Amino acid sequence: MSPPRSLPLVQRSCWVGGLLLAGPAAGAVPARLTESALWAELVLMLVISLLLGLVLHVYRDRRRHRAAAETQRETLMNELRTLNRELESQVNARTREIQRAAALQQAIMANAGFALIVTDIGGTITEFSYAAERLLGYRAAEVVGSTPERFVEPVEIEARSRELSTEIGKSVAPGIDCLLIRAARGTPDEQEWTFIRRDGQRVPVLLSISALRDSERQLVGYVGMAISLSARKRLERALTVERDRFRTIFDLAPSAILTINDAGLIESANARAETMFGYSRAELLGQPGSMLAAPADFTANRAQIEAYFDGGSGAAPIFGRVVGAVHKDGHTLPIDLRLSKFQGEDGAKLIAVATDRSEQQLLADSEQRWRTMANSLPHLVWTCAADGAINFYSQQFCDYAGISPEWPLGEGGFELVHPDDRERIYTHWRECVRTGTELRADYRVRRHDGVYRWFEARGTPLRNHDGQVMMWVGAST
Repeated sequence: MSPPRSLPLVQRSCWVGGLLLAGPAAGAVPARLTESALWAELVLMLVISLLLGLVLHVYRDRRRHRAAAETQRETLMNELRTLNRELESQVNARTREIQRAAALQQAIMANAGFALIVTDIGGTITEFSYAAERLLGYRAAEVVGSTPERFVEPVEIEARSRELSTEIGKSVAPGIDCLLIRAARGTPDEQEWTFIRRDGQRVPVLLSISALRDSERQLVGYVGMAISLSARKRLERALTVERDRFRTIFDLAPSAILTINDAGLIESANARAETMFGYSRAELLGQPGSMLAAPADFTANRAQIEAYFDGGSGAAPIFGRVVGAVHKDGHTLPIDLRLSKFQGEDGAKLIAVATDRSEQQLLADSEQRWRTMANSLPHLVWTCAADGAINFYSQQFCDYAGISPEWPLGEGGFELVHPDDRERIYTHWRECVRTGTELRADYRVRRHDGVYRWFEARGTPLRNHDGQVMMWVGAST
């Protein structure tokens, strides 16, 4: 008989196995159930058992792998969440950094004392600072999107184009390239330009242009910083005027003036030094100052001069002292020498002021003879300085007008002229002084008793050997 079909698979296998072991002697096996059939049933049952065990093993293994995979997935998710938090923190930090940089940029653009103009790589303006608005008179919205060469004097752009073409070795067209090409090549470009304001006014500026690069050193644009040079130009013009004025005074000084450097060499000399010592200015410059000193006087005073020059203070050791000087032709002349030290840009220097003592004495003697002669003449004699200011009244003049020799000088003498003649005579006199021409005029002069009398006046300029007016001599008769 066959095992009952209602039995579980394992029990059926055991039942069949029991029959095989009991054998025919047990008499329990039906005739039709052969041994081979039983073995086949048993093998089948065993195979099925093995398959069931394998399936169970695979199932359990998969459960273990699924649990391990779940654990690994959870671990990865935790790591991903941690990385996400770190990335979010970095993004927030970078965002704050960008915000700070943007705030700093805005602060610079709004408050910088110099004009800032930022462009993209093609030269189109993207940023225009408040200082740039003040400098050029444009609002940022009016210029963003244009190119900055619009602000530059066209003549200067063309000149710069020619200069850059020669420098680079290829043609540079007038336009934005003239401003950006050097910065694009990695060299900051600093030039003086004339900017044209919105109202047409020209403004001299110093413009420095640099390239803007990103973190990978790729070119992303340009920044130009412009500083107005108007104040500096005004100062330069004023300094030029003062330098020219000083040079005029320097050359018109009646004394010889020399500057001597710390090596003892002459650096400058005025016109009077040329006439006094007989050398041209070109012959004097670069020569030792000692060449003009009498050997005996130079030897006697050298130690004092060097000590003063090397660090002495206060009055110079030779100040208002008469010493000997040597003319180019070899003769010695007495000079009144005055020395003073000052600190120049390239070291200490001496200023030497020399007055020809022999000439001075001759002038003093001549003046004394002149005064004696003027006081002996019956006319009203007067003298003026080169600028027309009265500096001497003769004794006859003083007696006639009832004034003392110290009576207001300068233009005080015009107070003695009749009011109806005063403006006419003063205007005529100033024109004579300006042109250096002789004065001839008739006017009334007040006497000591208040009565006005007519006089014919004549004033003659006295000139030096260079043709310059040194003084005026006049007489009224």
